[in-house]
Formats: sequence, structure tokens, C-alpha cells
Amino acid sequence: MSGRKKSTMLLVLLLLLLPVLVPALRVLQVQAHPDDETAFSSVLFKATHDLNATVDILVVTFGEGGYAHSFVADYVYHLDLGNEAVGRKHLPAIRKNEMECACSVLMCNHLYWLGQPDVKFTTNLTIVLKEWWNASLVQEQMKEILLQGNYDLVTNMLPSPDNHGEHQAASVLVLQAIQELPVANRPAVIGGTNPLTNYQAVPDYPATAAPPSWSWSFDRTQLLIPNDTISYEAIGGWDFGCHKSQGGLQIELAKGIVQKVEYYWNYDINSDEATTFISSFFDLLATIPFNVNRLH
Repeated sequence: MSGRKKSTMLLVLLLLLLPVLVPALRVLQVQAHPDDETAFSSVLFKATHDLNATVDILVVTFGEGGYAHSFVADYVYHLDLGNEAVGRKHLPAIRKNEMECACSVLMCNHLYWLGQPDVKFTTNLTIVLKEWWNASLVQEQMKEILLQGNYDLVTNMLPSPDNHGEHQAASVLVLQAIQELPVANRPAVIGGTNPLTNYQAVPDYPATAAPPSWSWSFDRTQLLIPNDTISYEAIGGWDFGCHKSQGGLQIELAKGIVQKVEYYWNYDINSDEATTFISSFFDLLATIPFNVNRLH
């Protein structure tokens, strides 16, 4: 038997044995708005498609504050979505449907909606937690979902101070919720964003502490199949395309300014065991090939 045939047979055997060799992973992506998952699309897709992981997504708001970016989709939805009153009324239902589309692309299992208001862009974390959202309720809901879901890994947006205050708030609350869980029930947790030169924890929120630089990454430009032409950027493009009401995403995609690499930080609240688990997870993402035979 030729070396090439042996390699092919070993690859097929590995894919068949993967559910046995790798216990079913459970991942929860936590985000403030519909479309925030676009920052994590390659890792989430790779986890579901090739590691047979179960991925759920928790969205804190319905994203009605995105009306200012919605006028380009007026003809799609036959509504004057750029008008604040119209946009705030109709975008919750529209963006829920768009998020369902994104979940289909990423092969996600379940969507959780917490229904907090999406007010407007701000970098002021305090106003989100103290005035806009019922923070104690959100944190309690997150705890319940974490316990019920029995997750191995939680992903969220790194709460850097220049980020949207609602992004920061969603991450602060889930990190605090994880800290309140019994030690045996705490999932590993990572924060993703574009690379920063020197990340610093959010003042007064010690759960957000993490090293200045990222620990893991996933290159979206890598090809799904060696010597082919399609990269994981295609998955990101499909995800972006679901969110038609948010025209800015498509502009970023068209201009080629969408991040080429997903970067992830290791929060200090992770135990040594959790950190080892996360490293093993990213090693698997880098090792397990794209499953060309998966149809669902």
C-alpha cells in the first residue's frame, strides 16, 4: 500500500474515532449584540464542524441600537430602519432572525436571549452596568445558564477600555458569574479581540485581569483543505452576510479590514488545569483537519 493511501486511511480513521477520542466539548459564546460572534467565527465553526462540539450563544441585547447602520437594508426589509423609532421597534425581531442565520452557518446548538436594552455606543462601562442594564439579573441568568449547560469553555470579547461599553459589560458579568460558581462547575474562559499592545484589567473588576498579551490565536487565512483556495475567511464572510441590517460589517468585509487572525487572552481566573485544557483545545483546532464529509 502506498504511503499516500496509508495517510488517507489514517485520516479517515481519525475522523471516525474523533467522537470517541475527544469527549464532547460544550462551549458558550457570550456577547452583547447579535453579530458580535463574527469576531470568533472561525474558532466556533472549527469547534462545531470538526471537533463535534456543542456551541451555544448567549446574547444580552437584541441590538436595536444598531439602527444607525441599518438604512442600507431598508429595501431588504421594506422598513425605514434608519429612523430611530422604526429601527428600535423592528430591529429586535429582524436581528433575532439574522442571528438564527449566523447560528446555522456556525452550526450552533442554542441561542439564549436576555433582552436587555441596546442603548447606544459608549465606552462608559459604568453607565451600562448602573443605568442601562439590570446587571444583577443578567449575572444571575448567566449563572443559571452556565450551571445548566455544564460548559467546558466560555468565550467572550476582551473588555478593553476602548471597546463598546456593552461589550465590556457582557464580559464583566459572565466573568463574575463564573467566579461565583462552585469550583468544580467553573468552565475555562477566554477573551478574544484584535491584538492589543498592552491589555489591562478593567478598574474595580478584578475578574477581568489577564496578561498584557494574547496566549492563543487562529489564523483565518489558512485553507480549509491544503492546496485548495478556500480559507476560513469564507466562513466569516457567510456569518457577516447574515447580518444584513448592519451595513458596516459588509463594508469592513469589502474593504478587507476584517481581522485575519483571531486572538485570545487567558484570564487570570483560570486555574492551571483550565489553562492546560485551553491549550489542548487550540492544539486540536490546529491538528484536526477539515471534515469534508460532514453534511450536517
